[in-house]
Amino acid sequence: MDSSPTESRGTNSSNFFFYAGAVVLLAMSGFLTYLRTSPPGKGPAYLLGAVLGVALVGAAVALVVYGIARAFGKAKTGAGKARVAFWTMFTLFVLHLGQWVNGVTSGAQGRSAIRSPADTIVTDAERQGLQISSDSIRHAGLGFVLPHPGSGFRVSPELQRQLDAGLSGQPGMAAWALRDTALGQVLVILVGKFGPVNEAGFRTYAAGMRKGVAKSKIVEDTLNWRDPAGEYRLTLLHPAGAYITTRCIGRIERTAIVCVQATAKQPNAMEASREGLRFIM
Repeated sequence: MDSSPTESRGTNSSNFFFYAGAVVLLAMSGFLTYLRTSPPGKGPAYLLGAVLGVALVGAAVALVVYGIARAFGKAKTGAGKARVAFWTMFTLFVLHLGQWVNGVTSGAQGRSAIRSPADTIVTDAERQGLQISSDSIRHAGLGFVLPHPGSGFRVSPELQRQLDAGLSGQPGMAAWALRDTALGQVLVILVGKFGPVNEAGFRTYAAGMRKGVAKSKIVEDTLNWRDPAGEYRLTLLHPAGAYITTRCIGRIERTAIVCVQATAKQPNAMEASREGLRFIM
């Protein structure tokens, strides 16, 4: 027997609340990371790096759990997807809550009063300025380009909502997500603006990122700086078997650091896109 209109509306409403709850929980996880990883004197670069770490790992965890659930037939319907998203973000939130509580009870908790100045804000025009063609992804306003990861990748509204929630309250950050559903891979591009970049700021940003992913197994963690530019590489192995590989670049007198993150079953997936990331002006 077909579902009645009333039952259908009830199901849609239930799905909405699960999705909304997932977004709220991811935003709260990001806020707890802010409280946990922002000791006095670290500055906005450290904070942006820490928020980036939790946002990207949060999106990657959602992808991994979704893939596992789908394999077992739990996320093939809209209702299943909504519930998987909610419980994934709930688990992530509980983990970050526990870390924050441990920090408070041990007396190691502190909060920075530093506020980002107006010139570190990613504008609405910049958020809408990413251009995707068949062979490249570029942003003329922010001045970067990278090779397109492949024909199977499409813009992912679902992951985009998760990233936007994870970065909410951070006007100096913006992110974009593409997903290859057939291969179960995701590419995320992120920009963090905190004023003119230099070696000290770049290293501080990387330190914040490491703190934001403290509970993940680190496979690679390298930073190289040679004036006037530097790059940072961070590879994580999730317990479910997915690799989260990130490459960030910065340059003196730029006001932003640009990162590309790949989440896949292989550590070298989308390598051409990561290695090909460069500034264009």
